[in-house]
Amino acid sequence: MGRRAERALRESEERFRLLIEQAPEAVCVYDCDQDRFVQANAQAERLFGGSRQALVASGPQQFYTSDHPDAQPVAQTFRAHSERA
Repeated sequence: MGRRAERALRESEERFRLLIEQAPEAVCVYDCDQDRFVQANAQAERLFGGSRQALVASGPQQFYTSDHPDAQPVAQTFRAHSERA
């Protein structure tokens, strides 16, 4: 990768990071391949009552209740939602 491309990539990543950090809403970025959050902002920490490190180490399954109306296991329901997304 050339210097220009590397610089452009770094700048793009920095803009994305700033956008997440300064968003007025809670933002968690989920990586489907890793099955976990890879980024969370301070508003997400406040909303979910956990540290950024704890949010990033987990996945959104923790926010699903175990008593779904369709009686499907949380992991199965979540997987179906992720595939649709």
